[in-house]
Amino acid sequence: MARRANSRNNTCIYCFCAIYSHNQYKDYKVQWTNGRLSNSVNTSNTSYTVTGLTPGVNYTFNVTAVAGDGVTAGTPASTSTFTNPDVVGNLQVSIKTTSSVSLNWNLSNGNSSSYRVQWNNGKVSNSTNTSNTSYTVTGLTPGVKYTFSVTAVAGDGVTAGAPASISIFTNPDVVTNLTASDQMTSSLSLNWNSSNGNSSFYRVQWTAGKVSNSTNTSNTSYAVTGLTPGVKYTFSVTAVAGDGVTAGAPASISIFTNASPVLDYNCEGPNRTTFLNLTWKDPLGSNQGFNITLSGENRHSVQSCGTVCNATNNSIGFLAKNYDDWMKDMTMTYLTVLKTNENTRSSVNTSIEIEIGNNKTGSVNGTNYINGPLDAQRKYSSALVLFTYLKITGGLVDISDSFFSISPFVTLLNPKPSNTVAIVLGVLSIIILMIIITIILVFIIQKRRTKKNETEIPVNTLSSIPVRVEDYEAYFKKQQADSNCGFAEEYENIKVVGTAQAKISALALENKVKNRYNNVLPYDISRVKLSKHGSTFDDYINANYIPGYNSKKEYIAAQGPLPVTVNEFWRMIWEKHVQTMVMLTRCNEQGRVKTAESREARHFHFTAWPDHGVPETTEVLINFRHLVREHMDHYSCNSPTIVHCSAGVGRTGTFIALDHLIFQIERESIVDIYGIVHNMRMHRPLMVQTEDQYVFLNQCAVDIIKSRMGTNVDLIYQNATAFHVYGNIR
Repeated sequence: MARRANSRNNTCIYCFCAIYSHNQYKDYKVQWTNGRLSNSVNTSNTSYTVTGLTPGVNYTFNVTAVAGDGVTAGTPASTSTFTNPDVVGNLQVSIKTTSSVSLNWNLSNGNSSSYRVQWNNGKVSNSTNTSNTSYTVTGLTPGVKYTFSVTAVAGDGVTAGAPASISIFTNPDVVTNLTASDQMTSSLSLNWNSSNGNSSFYRVQWTAGKVSNSTNTSNTSYAVTGLTPGVKYTFSVTAVAGDGVTAGAPASISIFTNASPVLDYNCEGPNRTTFLNLTWKDPLGSNQGFNITLSGENRHSVQSCGTVCNATNNSIGFLAKNYDDWMKDMTMTYLTVLKTNENTRSSVNTSIEIEIGNNKTGSVNGTNYINGPLDAQRKYSSALVLFTYLKITGGLVDISDSFFSISPFVTLLNPKPSNTVAIVLGVLSIIILMIIITIILVFIIQKRRTKKNETEIPVNTLSSIPVRVEDYEAYFKKQQADSNCGFAEEYENIKVVGTAQAKISALALENKVKNRYNNVLPYDISRVKLSKHGSTFDDYINANYIPGYNSKKEYIAAQGPLPVTVNEFWRMIWEKHVQTMVMLTRCNEQGRVKTAESREARHFHFTAWPDHGVPETTEVLINFRHLVREHMDHYSCNSPTIVHCSAGVGRTGTFIALDHLIFQIERESIVDIYGIVHNMRMHRPLMVQTEDQYVFLNQCAVDIIKSRMGTNVDLIYQNATAFHVYGNIR
């Protein structure tokens, strides 16, 4: 009889018995033991499946034939074998790199002597044995799919359980040589070399702050668009394996996109100063500042020079006036001669001699300047103009594009006439004197014959439109017709008055923060200058002297103080000995702070005047003016009165114009609102800022005239109920 283990699994063994004897047996006794535990069972069959065994354990099986008496037994047949080890549990990857994978698993149930670790990538297979429950497989190819299996092996080194398997991709390798090219304001191109090993595609990511974007590409380059100018981006490129998930380490590069070019770039100056004002608007995107590059010569020589006769105000328009203009009384100051500097080496001291009034051209070719003879009976002042760049347009100096400086005017000695000239001048003087006397007599006679109901005095349409008080109501109705068409035309003509004047100080970078609005900047010629305390820019405040009826600096028109200019505002009050202040704005309008309150002072405060608008009635503002004027006459005779609103032009200009207007009506019996506004705009831009304010002034004139022609009682006493809209604050 032969006995053997025919089949087995983790917990059972099938035993088969082959009978070679012809004797009859009652049954068979099957016994098994693992060295510690023994069990047996009887069976009449020649096979038996033993169950309940422990996995991976060596068992000895005995089968003994039992005779019919149930007692007599033969010699046992024996065999030994291991049960299959159980499957390892929880096989997983703990660490994965481009060339290695660390595996971990739990002990199998039962016993096992070792574990067989196998791996293959579909082409190459490898295996190893370990007694541990972890193993790191090395020498793998990046970005490749591997199948890993772990099998428990019994003590015989042969019997193995079922394998536990897992398939994963190794990490792709890092791409190399990542660079950026074709860098623009909103785009750039990324380029890189393929990674070692395998990869399915590349993931491109770019991040700026909290904003991140990504895309996939199978190429080794990618053009990134839609970026913000001037922003630092971090770009990363990662190789991704075939599963679309497993990614390698990113290759990164950080770079700024190009900043956008500045908008509305403008250079103003030097305009007789030692500095230039460069202005521009912030470009699109982001930036940390601006680089200003100066190029050109380090030294600049005098290219041309000229002499100027007579002195007027600070206007520079006379550079485009010549002797002929002066002879026609079109200008009080003119450029006599324009000469080229023959020696342009700035390191050499040279002298230039110019004889004024020698009746020779002597000017630069192509110019219309004639050095005409002077009048021996007149006094002259002269100045020297030096040009570092001279542009001629139409035979005259192009003031806007030329660069020059003007020396102070000095008084010249009277020209010495010859005896003949003196005799001729004497005779001419007598004749001219007789003509003047005759004209005066004729004028007096005509004046007496003129009727008192003449309609208008002569009108200077350029800067003045005076109208007699008695004719003003008719004039007002005519201009008011067709929705104020006449007033609209007047206001349109006055819009450009004064706008060509320099605003160098206001445009200086250090002073920009002191301006509430970038379109309301004080002219240099009339700006209020404060004392300096260490810095060149300490003297700046957004305010201008404005002429009133009584003096050329009767008023200071100022913007409402900002938090950063409160100190300058009070310095202006102190240094200019201001006794009266007029405030025409609320501290907060439409959610915006219009003026910063920091200290207490006595001032008049009008609270019922909307920004860019007009008061509800003329009487209220006229009454308010009377209150202010009464205080001014007592305390501000020798000092200016400050008037401010928000920008210091609209309501401020209207109030100052009203004060001037009332004096005109009372003392001259004329109304010239156009002339008043024209004059103010020569000192500060946008004075009387809207057409509605301009019409309102004309309505004030009508109401004032009607009051004077009626009861002749000051309006200040006629509308006492309206006083709640303004106050006298101490």
